[in-house]
Formats: sequence, structure tokens, C-alpha cells
Amino acid sequence: MNIKPRINIFLPFILFVILGAILLGSFYDYPIVRNSLIYAAIIQGISESSLWQAVEFAQNKPLGFAILSWPISDFFGENLGLKISSWLWTACFGLMAIFFMQYLASQVYSTNKQQIKQQLFTAIFICLFNPLILYQFISAYPDTLFATLFLAAILSFERVLAKDGHWLFGLLASTLVFLSIWIKHHGFILIPLFIVMAIYQYASLREQWQMQSKRIKFSIICFLILFALLNDAQQGELTLFNMSQNHNNFLGGENRFSIIAANLENLLIFSLLCFSSLLPILFYFPAYKHQAYFVIPLLLVFILPILYYKGAQYNIRYFIAIIPILAWIIAGQIQQWPHKLRYIGLSLFILCNTFSITYYHHLTFNQWVQKIISLPKIDNLRLISEQYVEKQNLTLIKRYAETHNKTLLYFSDYYKQGTYGVWQKAGLLPKDLQIHYFMQWPVDYFEHHPIEKAIVYEYIGVGAPMNTMPNNSQLTPYLTKLSKQLYLFDSTHKLSL
Repeated sequence: MNIKPRINIFLPFILFVILGAILLGSFYDYPIVRNSLIYAAIIQGISESSLWQAVEFAQNKPLGFAILSWPISDFFGENLGLKISSWLWTACFGLMAIFFMQYLASQVYSTNKQQIKQQLFTAIFICLFNPLILYQFISAYPDTLFATLFLAAILSFERVLAKDGHWLFGLLASTLVFLSIWIKHHGFILIPLFIVMAIYQYASLREQWQMQSKRIKFSIICFLILFALLNDAQQGELTLFNMSQNHNNFLGGENRFSIIAANLENLLIFSLLCFSSLLPILFYFPAYKHQAYFVIPLLLVFILPILYYKGAQYNIRYFIAIIPILAWIIAGQIQQWPHKLRYIGLSLFILCNTFSITYYHHLTFNQWVQKIISLPKIDNLRLISEQYVEKQNLTLIKRYAETHNKTLLYFSDYYKQGTYGVWQKAGLLPKDLQIHYFMQWPVDYFEHHPIEKAIVYEYIGVGAPMNTMPNNSQLTPYLTKLSKQLYLFDSTHKLSL
């Protein structure tokens, strides 16, 4: 008797959530870094003033993620609270990826339901088993929240276009676009994508206009309201929508071709990191045949603006929303392979991604591998680089605080003054530590503010250190270097670097 094995498509998700819980439990006390500090500053500003003044602390960040994380952070503190928030949204992304790929599976015309279910199981596993997605559990960033809303918006608008779609899907799709933009301004990309989808389904829409005109008119009204609200947000009328202050230059004054070249390299790194040995399938163009009609336009419309954006040079996480689509395409091609070749291909993928996940998420393993070969540090995988380094720095600051008059000279120009006070208010630095904040070191500071002993620290957001104190010949004799960013200042003894 031939008994077909039962396939539980939610098993990869369960393992995914367990791994996320292990990561959160292991690194809950590691300091948040980079943009997470800005989100924490927004939350602290809300707690100290009011929700309606959030835009005053927003820098150029959308407010959605910080506001949604505020109740959690208010209970657990900003450092742990933001990580718990990103853990929750990453788990939601895992579920939405399953629902999204289930829809893609429903578009495959096949009488072999078992084969489609195998492809779906493989796609879910490929989607969730990579270091970039797993890091989002503790990233304290909004990218998986945005990706969840983005994919939900696509599915909702597809139901708007469907002949049997309910009239409420127009309201749902427009609301999800609004929320996506509230979380990340890249959500605007949904609007041209919806236009492309509607053009492709023009014949169906024309038929529906004749048969169900009220439903189509209601959807149009919902999107007109959406555009009116976005216009109000751009004019600064919506208090909790930080769009009027955000006027990012896509090119940032740099050459467009160099930006595109750098971002194409980033896209390749993203794909290699997520799909490792299975990456060549993405360059096999027949694999894109017989996909849902919106898949290729979605990939193109989503990716092209990112390639043109200067800020994407540091952020492979911008591509997270399309991982389920790419995973589905790869799984579909694998499903056509002979059984033995499929086994070898998936085994090699598991081996490669197990190594990369362990390398970027296990400190001891990372340090052991680095003795043999030094792999590149990838931005957006900051556990073994920035978070680990900053935890060491904070430990050193606490250790030397008592012997250096409980004084810290903190230098940073990252988002102007956006990081000032965040770590101390979040409980990562002693409350009785006297901290003097600077964007640039004033040459005459010590002449007007005599300090005998202090810890000197520079927070480096992006790029090389900019601390000029060690290069000052008058100050150098009084400095002792502890780390790349940390010095001890003692005016009573001449020490050497």
C-alpha cells in the first residue's frame, strides 16, 4: 500500500519562531544600534511629552513603527521593547509569507495537489531559513512589519480585481497602503504597482464595471480618500505622519550610475545571503514562466526604485518583502528536478545556510571561524559586529566610570542629536553617569570646562571614526586608548596611546 506522507506547511514556521525566541532570549540585553536608537528616541519623546508631539523627535523617520512599539517599550524599556516588537512583527511576516505563497500555489494549474503542497513547503522553508530574516527577530527595525503589510496589500488588491471579490477589499487594500507608508515611505511603491495590476486586468475590470459597478465605485472612493489623506500628510496636516519633514534626495548628490552599480551589488549580496547555493535558479528565466500575473511587475516595480536610492547602499533589508516571491520561484524550479538532484540541492542549501546563520548569529562560532577565514561583515547583520562591539564598549564604560569621576564625553553626529541620551534612558548606562554630548569636539572645551578625568566615547553610525581628539597633539598625552571608539582622559597624568 502506497501511503503518501502528510506535509505540514506550518512546520517551518514553528521552527522559525522557535529560532527567533532563542535569539531574543540569548541577546535581549545587547544594545540597540543605528536607526533603532532613533526609534527609541521617538518613543522616549512620546513618553516624556505626548503622542501628538512624536513628529518633533522623528528626524526623517516614519512614525508608525515607533508608535506601535511604544506600549511594549513603555513596559519593557526601549532596548528590550523594540526587540520584542520586531520579534512579533517578524513572526507575523512568517505567517503572511505562508498566506502569500498559498495564494501563489492556488494560481498553479495542476491536478497533482501533493506536488503543489511539496512545492509550498519547500518555498516556505527557503523563505524563512536564512540569516537576514532570522536577524529581524532582534533587529529592532520595522522591515518585517512593512513586508507583512506590503504583501497583505498585494493580496487585498488582487481580490479587488477579482470577479468574486467582496466590496470590503477596496477599503482593506487602501488602508494597507496607508499603513505601509506610515511604517516605511517606500510603501508608495504600491500605488504604481496597483496601477500596473489594474491595467493588466483591464478586461476583467471593464466587465465588472458593467456587472458590479457599485463595488468598483466604492473601491475608487476608498483610494480617492487615501490620496487625500496622503496629500494632507505631505502638507503636515496629519500629526502622526512624518512626511512633510522628510525630503530625502534619492541620489544624495552622488552619481546615479555609481549608486545603481553599488545597489546591484547589494541585491546580489542579499540574494546570495538568502538563497546561497540555490541562487543560480534566479538567473534561469524559464523559472519565471507560469507565475501569477503580478509577480514579474511586482519584482520590477519594487526593485528598480531601491536600485536608484542612495540610502539602499547600506541596507539589504530593503529587499525583504520580495523574499517569499523569489523563494516560491526557486521552489517551483526545484520541484521539476529528479528526486536525487532535488535532495542534493536542498541539502546543500541547508548546509550553506546553517553555516551562514551560525556564523552571523553565534559569537563563539564566529570568532572560531575568523581564526581560519575572515568573511565580510554584512550591514543589517549587526549582532557580531556593531551590537557585540557596543556591548563591550558599554561594559568598559561601566567599569571605568568610578575611577574617572563618573564622567563620559559622548561624541556623535549620527542623525545630529538623535542618539543623545537614548542608552542612558534605556538603562544601558548608569543613571548617575554625567554625560556631555557633542557633535564635534570644540577645541577650547577643556579650557573653559576643566575636567580631570573622563571616559571619551564616539558613537559611529555609518562610516569611519570622526573623533578628532586623538589627533590633537595637546590632548594626546592625556589619552589612553581602550578600543576603536573608547578612550580614557586623565589630565593629571601624561599617558600614551
